[in-house]
Amino acid sequence: MTDPDEKKSERDSGVASLAYDAVLRGLSLQDTMLTNLRNRASTLLSVSALGTSFAAAASRFRVANLTTTDRVLASLAVFVMIVIGYLAISILRPVDWHVGPSVREILTPRPGTLDDIKVDLTRKLDAAFQDNKRQIESLAKIYDGAVILLVVQVLLLVSLAIFR
Repeated sequence: MTDPDEKKSERDSGVASLAYDAVLRGLSLQDTMLTNLRNRASTLLSVSALGTSFAAAASRFRVANLTTTDRVLASLAVFVMIVIGYLAISILRPVDWHVGPSVREILTPRPGTLDDIKVDLTRKLDAAFQDNKRQIESLAKIYDGAVILLVVQVLLLVSLAIFR
């Protein structure tokens, strides 16, 4: 017959291992999400600059014929591009990314069993995960705003081309 305390200890050890593995996977996925978000922000900035460059080149040939409305629309398009650039750079700049406790902290002797240490480490890793999650959500909102502004910029540039 098995000892109930031994079974509980095995279960607790298994749960600690599952939680530890889950939080490590979560941190790895967050890193991938941040990289993807930054790649999209770079693309967004490039598309915005490219659209403005084409519009500027096209309007160069008709500068003398620009109406006040054309000048306002063009100025707004350039302003929107500047804001998109600022937002994209906000996403691209370094972030205070948390990866959990340092190796030195992990190796520091402490009381408790290996499972106790694993549970403590898992809690610290989860705290890092939660901090990163808030940062990713904030950066995603900035990205969403930049995408909306890109649509506005395209509409401004199209209105300059069509309603001329």
